[in-house]
Amino acid sequence: MKRSHIVIAALAIAGASSLTSCSTPKGVRATASTISASHTFSGVDVPLLKKPAITSVCLKTLEMASTPTATAKDIDPAEGNTLRMRFADMMKVTPQILTNTHLYKFIDSWLGTPYRLGGTTRKGIDCSAFVQQLYTNVFGTSLVRTAFEQFGMAHRLFNDDSLKEGDLVFFRTVSSRISHVGVYITNNFFVHSCTSKGVTVSSLDEKYWSKTYAGAGRIM
Repeated sequence: MKRSHIVIAALAIAGASSLTSCSTPKGVRATASTISASHTFSGVDVPLLKKPAITSVCLKTLEMASTPTATAKDIDPAEGNTLRMRFADMMKVTPQILTNTHLYKFIDSWLGTPYRLGGTTRKGIDCSAFVQQLYTNVFGTSLVRTAFEQFGMAHRLFNDDSLKEGDLVFFRTVSSRISHVGVYITNNFFVHSCTSKGVTVSSLDEKYWSKTYAGAGRIM
């Protein structure tokens, strides 16, 4: 069976199973590890990548309560420099490579927002809803609602070295099913909403995310 047929079959089989919520053990952190080269969905082997993870799945229709954010040209230069320096320090890169000020403005405005399964607002938001909000506000692109559905619509990336800003990173945090999603930023860091910290920036090299990482995809 061709790989594309295997993936489609796996998605169909997994789609019949019940949804699981985002789940992140508190205080879990360590060095990176790798996971197996394949995973089985009800007897069907699906190739996996070797790196970190993500959390979320809620089959509830998103009631988009997006608050329009400023475009890059509306952001004060001084504020933009402050944002770049802050995130550059956080992700261990030079400020000059962080050119998408609009993205960092959006992330900064959501950091610390609590996680809530099925939530879509600043009072509480789950991982897939946060990714959906980010894509709508920053990239002007509409995404489907759940992590599993977002996994299905993304163009699969089989080389972690090709990851770039805006790619989606997926995780299996509860079972064999895709249950969490985040947005890749740079230098192996990604932004997401997780149960223990809410909206936060994490590294794919952290032990928990590396262990549960299921692969990455690009919205074409």
